[in-house]
Amino acid sequence: GHAADPRNIIPMYIFKHPSGFQYFNFLVLVDSEFQPRLNWESQGAEWFDYREWPKPLHPGTANLLNDQKSLSIMRMNAR
Repeated sequence: GHAADPRNIIPMYIFKHPSGFQYFNFLVLVDSEFQPRLNWESQGAEWFDYREWPKPLHPGTANLLNDQKSLSIMRMNAR
């Protein structure tokens, strides 16, 4: 339900499985927190400050946070 400026959507880590399955991660810069519309896939979503990650991490999030290029992008854009 939040309309982000396309210039504030930054591609990051792409997970690629040998079977051909893949998923994409994006960093979206917003001016302030907002109340997202959640569904079954995103239930339990929360806002977190940079480097204050929840535990345990989802395996996909762990992959993202172990990707040096993605970490560099997040560090450059941390506010």
